[in-house]
Amino acid sequence: WGRIGDCYFELGTKDPAKLNDATNAYINVINAPVAHRSAKDEARFKLAATIEKQAALKTGETQTALIKEAWRQYVTVFNQAQTDPEGASPLWVKKSGQEAGRLAESLQDWGAALRIYGDLKKLLPGMAPIFDKKIAKISEHH
Repeated sequence: WGRIGDCYFELGTKDPAKLNDATNAYINVINAPVAHRSAKDEARFKLAATIEKQAALKTGETQTALIKEAWRQYVTVFNQAQTDPEGASPLWVKKSGQEAGRLAESLQDWGAALRIYGDLKKLLPGMAPIFDKKIAKISEHH
């Protein structure tokens, strides 16, 4: 289902209706009882990216609602890592956290962005200088 979702995601660049098919495929992975945790994390990350792509085609409140839903999907992967660090996929935690922080900034949710980047800094100490810069920039708004 994940690879099928990836195909529909790519097809969605030319035919936006295919993005709905990508969303459904990724949801199938998330809901599959036999899917490994890393597959579910990857599917949820890609579901969020698909929702973002759908949001880019909308305007106004609909666009904002879709961006918030994409943010929620990214945060779900990121937060699961904090409650179950052994089961978490480091790759998808990192990617989801970075995207959640980016969307929090775009939504001007400075508190959420600060929390996410602070948590990322703890989880990924090698990238601390990058997150320190983001935190400093956000602190100007907060």
